[in-house]
Amino acid sequence: MGITAEREYQIKAVYLYNLAKFIIWPNQKANKDAIKSNFLICSLNHTLANEDIKSLSGRILHNRIINVRIINKSDKIPKVCKIVFIPHVYNKLASVMKLNTEEYSSILTVGESDEFLHNDGLIALVSNGNRIKLKVNLTTAKQRDFKLSANLLAIAEIIE
Repeated sequence: MGITAEREYQIKAVYLYNLAKFIIWPNQKANKDAIKSNFLICSLNHTLANEDIKSLSGRILHNRIINVRIINKSDKIPKVCKIVFIPHVYNKLASVMKLNTEEYSSILTVGESDEFLHNDGLIALVSNGNRIKLKVNLTTAKQRDFKLSANLLAIAEIIE
């Protein structure tokens, strides 16, 4: 028996929060203004995930307040998002959203499937029975200049 959908998104919300502790974004050290601003996590609208992801709002991460924005599929993804969570129901849409373009190159994209990773997503949180498996597209991470800590890579399945 696997985990319930409710529990699955609680766990994935915790992953989204903790991922940011083990990643250095492109130009993070050089961009001092960004370090002073809030940390924005965006998620495409998905009834099962919304409440758990919104629960991250107000938490503190690296001395920055987390804000959460739920985005409809017809909306443009704001470039100020640090993380964009793309639930599996949007897999097909993710491949045409052009999140792998220069415009969005400093946004950490997190999905829920291997298909997402093969479409240039960076991280996937894949349900596997009663576990959530962390998978990383290391090629895309390197191309987009994300620095992933050795601790993060040690627990992830690497896809290249």
